[in-house]
Amino acid sequence: MTQNNGQPHLEPLADVGTAALAVGALLCGFLIGASGRPWSGIASPFLVAGPTAGGTVLLGAILAGAIATLGVMIGLATGHRPYLGVAVVAACAALIAGIGVGSSYGSSRGLGGWAVARVTPTPMIAMPSFSTHLEAHADVTIRLDAAPGFTSSPTAGGPDGTSGHWCRSEPDSPHVSDVTAVDVARKGTSTIYAHLQLTNPSLIDLGTMLSYPRVVLQLGGPSGMTAYLWSGPARVVARDGTSGTVAFDALLADPAPSDLPRTLSGQLSWTCRAWSTH
Repeated sequence: MTQNNGQPHLEPLADVGTAALAVGALLCGFLIGASGRPWSGIASPFLVAGPTAGGTVLLGAILAGAIATLGVMIGLATGHRPYLGVAVVAACAALIAGIGVGSSYGSSRGLGGWAVARVTPTPMIAMPSFSTHLEAHADVTIRLDAAPGFTSSPTAGGPDGTSGHWCRSEPDSPHVSDVTAVDVARKGTSTIYAHLQLTNPSLIDLGTMLSYPRVVLQLGGPSGMTAYLWSGPARVVARDGTSGTVAFDALLADPAPSDLPRTLSGQLSWTCRAWSTH
């Protein structure tokens, strides 16, 4: 008489448990796969940021399934049914399948970690822009009225080697802003430096303190040191593009020179040559 060891009574219960475990693993795998990219956890488990949660579970499932599969094969070869091994194999297979299906669904729908990351724009600090000034060689002539001992020496600046006589434009504009000549007149062995400011260089409204155009004349000694300075407003007599003439009626010297005129009057004419960027 054959003895019943009770195993047939356990098979239906084991099958139901295995099926329930497989369904649960399938659902968990689907949720894991839909939430992000689990495969990166297998490809790079030693990244600084670490593997993803889904990748870690998937890697563990593969290892557990491999071990359980080996146990099932050994159990079947020895004539025994490995209930636990079958359940583990079924659960791991369902988990892997669920992660695959969930990954496909999540990536197509843009769910969870599959969604395109919205990058918040980094606020940029506006850097100050630098204005461009144009420069050109200049031909300058001055006429001084009722100033005995002062002689005019017209200056010609250009590629012939002379320097110190130039025009400068307004910021980002071809309009002349100021004109300079280092040796436009003489007084004995001293030279006169002339500077004509047609516009306000600081762009700050100083009211009636300073008016433009403005002329500054400096008398320099033989050593080049400035001895006296005359300055004051001027008025435009004629102007055409990069050429023009201004008149000044009473440039005042402060302090008053002992042997020179306290004021200087006359005209200053200029012609700017071709502009170059500076």
